[in-house]
Amino acid sequence: IMAPLVKIASSKEFDTLAQKHANLVLEVGADNCSSCKVLMPIVQSVAARFGSRVHFAQIDLGDDPKELVKRFALKAIPTILVIKKGKLIA
Repeated sequence: IMAPLVKIASSKEFDTLAQKHANLVLEVGADNCSSCKVLMPIVQSVAARFGSRVHFAQIDLGDDPKELVKRFALKAIPTILVIKKGKLIA
């Protein structure tokens, strides 16, 4: 079963999600990224399996989330970020 990922488009949305969920996995990608399209079913499968313990979300660079790019020093896509208690740990 594929789990839908919540889309995050701003730092405010991220902060709200981080306050609600102690453990987050963020997939950073874009609709026009072929590698991102290959990775997405894997992320969705993992989210379906572990979604009860870890919340999964997505940052779509096509939505132009400049503050999130700066906040996480994003350099390439796809990228997977692991957040624990609001802090980037991996």
